[in-house]
Amino acid sequence: MNTLVICGNPWLDIKKAKELFEIFGVSDALSIANNRTLDINTWHEHLFASNKTITSQVKPSKAWELAVSEIFLSNWEEPLWGWVNSKSTLMLDFFNSFDPNIYFILVYSPLEEALGKALLLSSNSDDFSLQEITAQWMLSVSYTHL
Repeated sequence: MNTLVICGNPWLDIKKAKELFEIFGVSDALSIANNRTLDINTWHEHLFASNKTITSQVKPSKAWELAVSEIFLSNWEEPLWGWVNSKSTLMLDFFNSFDPNIYFILVYSPLEEALGKALLLSSNSDDFSLQEITAQWMLSVSYTHL
């Protein structure tokens, strides 16, 4: 079982990168067998629901780790499976130590482009924090060594 994760800074539309899955023959991540609503993307959404502005790597608690373990077990028989989620960028350390058969494709843009897109996406000036956006961008480009 090999896993491919496409992630990057949150201002990019990395969902377009999902086309790579078809090219490489990657299966989409399956849901947990006994809970069809819990898949890898809903796992990310629930994990990050309480904190929208994270600027460092996240280490999930044991309960979250057990939940993602079930997702991995549901995909055990898939020779190559994966997901596309920008929030995975905040968990590269976790996933890298969780399973040595995870391969990452990191997608990012220059800082100026990320700042411009973040400004366009913010509903008002209070939503825009140059410091937080720069920190998130730095996090997304600092893992080219994995």
